[in-house]
Order: sequence, then structure tokens, then C-alpha cells
Amino acid sequence: MQTGYKEHIAKMLDGNIYSLAKVISMAETDPINAGEIMQHIFPHCKPSFIIGITGPPGAGKSSVIFQLARHLSSLNKKVAVLAIDPNSHLTGGALLGDRIRMDDLSDVYIRSIGNQCATGGIAVSAYFVTKILEACKYEFIFIETVGAGQSEIKVKDISDIAMLVLAPGFGDDIQANKAGIMEIGNVFIVNKADKPDSLRLEVELIDMLKSVNEDTDCIHIFRTDCINGNGFDSLIEYLIEESKAKKNKNEHSKIKTQLIELAQSKANKIIENRINSLTDIDTLLDGILSGKTNITDIIDSNVTDI
Repeated sequence: MQTGYKEHIAKMLDGNIYSLAKVISMAETDPINAGEIMQHIFPHCKPSFIIGITGPPGAGKSSVIFQLARHLSSLNKKVAVLAIDPNSHLTGGALLGDRIRMDDLSDVYIRSIGNQCATGGIAVSAYFVTKILEACKYEFIFIETVGAGQSEIKVKDISDIAMLVLAPGFGDDIQANKAGIMEIGNVFIVNKADKPDSLRLEVELIDMLKSVNEDTDCIHIFRTDCINGNGFDSLIEYLIEESKAKKNKNEHSKIKTQLIELAQSKANKIIENRINSLTDIDTLLDGILSGKTNITDIIDSNVTDI
């Protein structure tokens, strides 16, 4: 565990942005062993409203967040954005471009982190980062997923609401016949509403949602146009009302999900190290490929005690 984190936590709680960034980096670098840091963070957390935003690449997630964060900030709300960018499986690096695209939001704290090659569109450390931001009294926290498509469903596990941003002109517009990303949204945003096909997309979306959900009152669809800034007043009003209604009901569910996520990550590392350390690994692999060895027997004899 890195030293000096207690001093940075104290400064962070007093409003020091540098120390906030440092504490986030500590938790992000090694989330599996960040328990000692988080033990000092959790008692300071006050309920924030966590908004997960996902959707296919090019739908305008960053632009929607920019507009929402700008509007909320103008209402004197303390806003933070956690943008998840993909890490390279080859180099481990990440572009972290969302922070560049939202650089004009001077009163909004924006943090880009790599997804550490995790599946589901978010990073293992994302939940810890939201709690650190909560401790700093951010009222609204946006989490933007990687933007890889249908598999980005884990954001719902650490958010209070999940927004799905869609836009016309992407061929298979709403992926209505596919499972995954379409099933997690509490709020659906038809972005680029200035385009001619946006109304058709909205109608298709409504029909699809009604076919899978009899309670149409829980369907919330908003049309937005980021270029002209249209459609955001009603969406902001909805978010503020939802944030007032939140009673911190699902915190146990969130932390339970994080426990499972961290346990799985730790188990994966142990399994990988154990397989790689087998002294006769090449012989075992040759046996599998030749049909002489049952691959599940190797698993049973080497990793079932984890």
C-alpha cells in the first residue's frame, strides 16, 4: 500500500483537487488492495446521484454529458464526470480523450481512467472512484462507459440510473432484437434529434420498450440536440427530481457487486499465475492437444481450491 495517503485524504476532504487526483490514482492503480484507503473514505461519503451513461460508439455520449454537466453546474450543482476509456491489450495505455472533449467545463471535475481491459464497459476501480468523489461532496456523478457496444451492462450495478444514448443513422439503430445494452436503461436518449430519422428512431424505441415492459409509465425517453443545445431542460428537471427521490437504497447492492468484482479479479490473477508456474506446462499442453489429457482434469487438480 502506498504511503502518505492519509495526508492526501485529509487535503482532499478540504477541497484540494491535486490530492483528490492523487487518491483516485492510488485506488485506480491497485483496486484489489485499495481497501485500506477506502476504509478511510467510506465514513465521509454522502449520497450522490450516480448516472451511468452508455450507448454505441458515435451516438454522442460525451456531448450529452457535456450539456448535462454544463446545465447542472449553472444551477450551482457540484458535478463530476468519470469517463472510462479502453486500455490497449498490447501496451496497457489509454487515450483518455474524453477529458479533452469536455475541457471547457471549468467548474466540473473530470477524470478519465482506463478500463484496465475489464469487460462490461467500466473499470474495476470505478465504484471506488465514485465513493471518493462522494466523499468530496459531488452531488451528481456521471460515469461514461467505454462505448464498445452491447456488452456494456455493468455500469447499471454502480449507478442510480442508467442512460442509454442512441442516435439515428447507424443502420441497426436500436439493436431491438439483441440482448444486453438495451435491457439496462432507465432513461433513453434519442440524440441528434435534428436529424430526419430521429422521430422514426423514437417510435421504434417506444414500440420495442412496450413489447418487453407492460409498465409504460417507467419508460423515460428524451430527444436531445447537442449542437443546438435543445431538449436538455426537461432532462435536467427529471434528473433533479430523481436525485431528490433517491434514498440511498441500493448501496448494499453496489458494494456487494464490488466485493464480487474484486474477488473475481484476485482469483483470475491467482489462476493465471498458478497455470503459468506449472513446471511441466508444455508437456501438459502437448497432452491436451494430442487428446491424451483431459483439460478439465488439469483445472481440477490445480485451481479448484481457490
